[in-house]
Amino acid sequence: MSPAARGNEVDHMTSSESPERGSRKFLWLSLGIVVAIAAYSAGWFYVGGRIERSVDETVRQAIADGGEATCTGREARGFPFRFGLFCDTVTFSDAPGGVIVEGSGLRTASQVYDPWRIVGELDDLKLRLAGDSGSLGVTGNDVRFSASLDDPLPQRASMTLADLSVEAPFAGEKVSTVLKALAGEAHMRQREGDLDLFIQGRTLRVSPPGLGTGLDLSRVELDLTVQDGVRLADASSESLRGASFVLRSASAFFTEEARISLSGPLAIGQDGLIDARLEVEMNRPAEVGEALAAAMPDQADQIRSAMAGLAMLGNAAALPLRIEKGRARIAFIQLGQLPALD
Repeated sequence: MSPAARGNEVDHMTSSESPERGSRKFLWLSLGIVVAIAAYSAGWFYVGGRIERSVDETVRQAIADGGEATCTGREARGFPFRFGLFCDTVTFSDAPGGVIVEGSGLRTASQVYDPWRIVGELDDLKLRLAGDSGSLGVTGNDVRFSASLDDPLPQRASMTLADLSVEAPFAGEKVSTVLKALAGEAHMRQREGDLDLFIQGRTLRVSPPGLGTGLDLSRVELDLTVQDGVRLADASSESLRGASFVLRSASAFFTEEARISLSGPLAIGQDGLIDARLEVEMNRPAEVGEALAAAMPDQADQIRSAMAGLAMLGNAAALPLRIEKGRARIAFIQLGQLPALD
């Protein structure tokens, strides 16, 4: 056979083997994809089962501690790219701590690549805190929340809600609505062992007993740091004694221009008495005075007189508020003794 003929035969054999090899590669690739999908699916449903078992364990632990926990209509959803827990209704009560939480329409989700970052929704929420001096009830709708989970506290957590309402007893009177807000939000983050907190309410009506017709506010804000707050939260202490705070701002806005704000460091001693070096700032004191006078007509003359004096300092007045062992004074005016905190 000539060299040319032998070359043609080799080329023919090579070309006849190529499709077979290609078919085997395609078969192995297809099999690998199927196995990967099966393994991923099995892993997802395993984690989903772990989520449901974790809920069961939480329910058992709450009951063992004398409380209650339920998650009706529980279902793990989100396949293939998310993990989510859905419940028709949820309840939790901590019998020793007097905490009761109820909600409906719970929907949560976390991404497969970041399972510790959770977002969720609740159609409505009811929270009740019971203590020796009475109970505090909070309700809201359209609740949205998120958290980056960690131990013992989330690294970050946020919540927003609409139609906020707070009920509480005052001076032995029956429970009444003391605050309503069109919307509210709260945020928390850990920072080098401290806890930064920010709380805001918008379009509020504050009406505790004794405040006359009630007080309308466009916004309230609380921005503070709880020093060593992670340790204090982990200790699960119900007492504020020994806690220290940096109050960046506690503000009540009557309008976007007229407001009262407090800022400065504050500490609660082991005896329950407060020590603080605060600054009181007031923008447009005349407008603030008229709003307070309308809410408390019995003290209207005294309020207008005090605000007229502040207005002489300008539209932005600032005064020092000092509290030493519970005894408070603003500038050189003694305000009296504050009671010790529990």
